[in-house]
Formats: sequence, C-alpha cells, structure tokens
Amino acid sequence: MLGLYLNIILFCAGVIALILGISFFVKDNDTKYFGGYAAVFGMLTFCTCTGYAVMGLSPNQKYIFIPRIIGLYGIDSFLLAEFAFTLSEMKAKKVTEYICYAVGDLYILLDLIIFGRSASIKYIRYEYHTAYEHIISGAYLFHYSYITIIVIILMIFGIKWYKSKVLTRDKRFSMGVVLVNFVLLFVSIPEMFHLDFAKKYPTFLYCFGIFVIYISIWFLFKHHISFTPTVKNVSQEIFYAVDVPIIIFSTDGKVNLFNPCAKNTLQVPEDENQNLRTLFTLSDVETLRLLALSRQGKAVHKETKIKATGQPCTLSYSVKFDDAGEPFCVICSVLPKSENSK
Repeated sequence: MLGLYLNIILFCAGVIALILGISFFVKDNDTKYFGGYAAVFGMLTFCTCTGYAVMGLSPNQKYIFIPRIIGLYGIDSFLLAEFAFTLSEMKAKKVTEYICYAVGDLYILLDLIIFGRSASIKYIRYEYHTAYEHIISGAYLFHYSYITIIVIILMIFGIKWYKSKVLTRDKRFSMGVVLVNFVLLFVSIPEMFHLDFAKKYPTFLYCFGIFVIYISIWFLFKHHISFTPTVKNVSQEIFYAVDVPIIIFSTDGKVNLFNPCAKNTLQVPEDENQNLRTLFTLSDVETLRLLALSRQGKAVHKETKIKATGQPCTLSYSVKFDDAGEPFCVICSVLPKSENSK
C-alpha cells in the first residue's frame, strides 16, 4: 500500500507545482521575468512528479515507458532551466547562453534515447505499484553523470553569481537558490547505500526532491520580488507619502480608507464612521447620483466643499474593478479649488 500512497503524493505534488507556477505568472504581472521562470519550473516539476507517479500507478507495462519518458524529461529539463536562470542572473553573454543551452539540450536528447528506452531497465510490478531496476549499467551511468555534472556546474556558477552581487538581499537570494540544490544530494543517499527503500521506490525520493527544490525557489522568488520596485510594491508608500488627499470608499458611499494628507485636510474625526455626506457638502441627490455613476464604472469630477473647513474642492473619482469586471471600490482624490485652477 505504501507504493500507492507515495505515487498519489507525487501526483498531487506535481499538480500543486503547476498551479503555483501558473498563479505566480498570472498574478505578478509586474515581474514577468520571475513569473516566467516560476511557470517553467512549475511545469517541469509537474512533468517529473506526475510522469513518474503515473508510471508507478500503471499496471500495464506495454505503454508504461511513455509517462517514464515524461518524468525523465522533466527532471533533466528542470536542472537545465535552473542553469539557464543562473546564467541569466549573471548577465552572461548571449553566445555563452546559447552554447550552454545547445549542449544541455543535446545531452537531454541523448539521455532520453539511451536511459529512457525500455531496454535499459526492467519493470517490476508489486502489489500496488510499479518500480524498476537497472539492466544496462552504461545507460544508468550516462544519466547520473548528467545529473552530477549539471549539479556541480550549478554550484560553481551559483557561487560566482553570489560573489557578483553587491546588495545583501541579492546575495541572500542567490545563496538560497544554490543551497536548495543540496536537496538532490540528500535524496541520493539511500540509493548510494543501496537501501531497500530506494530499490522498491526508485523514483519517489528524486521526484519529491525536485518538488522541494521548486517550492523553495518559489518562496525565494516571492520574497525577492517584494523588494523589486514595482507598482504593487511601492503603491502603499505612495499612498501614505503623497501630498494629495486621497480617500477610498465603497460603492455605497462608506469611506474605508484615507491617507494622512486627507485626514489632515478634511479634519476627519477619530471615532466616527465616515461617508461622503459627513466629509463634503453634498446633497442627498448629488450623493446618490455620484454613487450611481460609480456603480456603473464611470469616472466622475465633482465640485463641492469640504464640510469641516468650507474650502472649495474638486472630487476626482477613479473606479476599481474586481475579477468579474464589477466595481468594488472608488479611489477619490480631493483637489483644493485653488490648486485645480492653476
């Protein structure tokens, strides 16, 4: 039964990796560079985990080589993609990158042909899962020499990448990416010592190791882009620092948020729920009309007065929409009439 559970875990891990990669790419629009790599890593982790999981779950040995090829392609390509990311971060010359990609792609192709063919292994069907043992030692050696070489290269170039960085956050990020690759070393220990677990479940540890590496890189990406100057990262600072009164209210007119400048200019009380009528000299009809226009998603410019001071001002509305295309809040900047007329 353990083999069944382990392969189900691998399959779920692959699906989770794919979802995380796609969500990163879709949601973080300002960081397409990291989002693109997160999606690629997620897709390759999905191929690795689900490929070998389907192989382990399949009782039919006639077509079992297909999911195994997919899993093998996933793990080989994942490491090459990681090397490509490292070269990109090091600002390597394009010629150097293309040569490395060509050599890596050729090695992967040969690995799929030599180690991926059914003749190189013997499938063993247990009660609840399928495993395999190596027949041709040369094919086994060819595959693991690729894994060993590219991991060593990742370590060497990763250290160079770390040394090339000046800022502490960049050094921490690069070192984090380098260190997570030691997971592959740890998961290879059972096979190195010919433990029974590695013989009976030969793909689980490597596949789960790739998943752990991907999750670690995903979180490293997330943490690193939080210090990238994007609209998402600096918008809060702008909101609190800008010397323009800004209030945010819902489509029913209730004020949800205001910046320090708005609090001072509008003289907003501390312990009172605010709405448009309490802040500005708007009639019921004017308030209802403005809210109706905001619900329709229309921008509004309305001249009125600040209720606390009587100062003339212009309200400039910008409507924010949700994922369904419906307005959920209104961003309003309050411009004093004297400034607006300049």
